[in-house]
Amino acid sequence: MDTTTNVIRQDLKVAKNAIDDEEFEMVNVIGNRIMSNLLVEDREELMIVGWMLKDLGGELGGIKERKEEGKLEDAKKLAKEHLDELGDMLTTKRTSASDLWDRYFDIEP
Repeated sequence: MDTTTNVIRQDLKVAKNAIDDEEFEMVNVIGNRIMSNLLVEDREELMIVGWMLKDLGGELGGIKERKEEGKLEDAKKLAKEHLDELGDMLTTKRTSASDLWDRYFDIEP
């Protein structure tokens, strides 16, 4: 695993912790960080991972704002599973745009 992929996996772990703490704005910030790092590293093909985190942070934040407590717990669980799957995909080098989009559409309602 290359350094860039390793850093993204670490960022995904931080995002999972932010989800546990219901700090959904931080999930968005981590998404921005991933995209910025990938731009600098000239790895634009993985930038969708950062975009997914930004989208996820917004979705979770919206559920929290609407005070949908039962739904929020389910969404947090699914979000963390999604991040685990993204980390696994990075490890096994299933990182083509189509692989990543397929995973996104698996969780998008």
